[in-house]
Amino acid sequence: MKIIGRWAVAFIAVIAAFAIPAWLCGALALRDVFKDSGVRWGVATGAGLAVAAFVALWAYGLVASGSEDEPSEHGDSARAATVKNSIKTKGSLFLGPVLQGEEITYNADPPKQPGQ
Repeated sequence: MKIIGRWAVAFIAVIAAFAIPAWLCGALALRDVFKDSGVRWGVATGAGLAVAAFVALWAYGLVASGSEDEPSEHGDSARAATVKNSIKTKGSLFLGPVLQGEEITYNADPPKQPGQ
């Protein structure tokens, strides 16, 4: 799916994730609990926002996963030539060099004091 399609799906999902729970709570579920409509719709809006926040996290993952489908500017071979040890996770996250202790050297002799 192209990136514009991913953005459209994410946008529609977040709007629906807010509107449906807010309407269900405000119009149906909380009608008998809160008699004041201002309080009822305030609580319903909070519930809709909470659900929409979780869906927005999912939507970000959906949109960000689209970067794998498109070729990068320099390609993976240029990145592999400059970094020997690296961690690449699934998705678009890339972490730099990893120190594995293979190239660490030290001198076992203590440093000489001046005058010795």
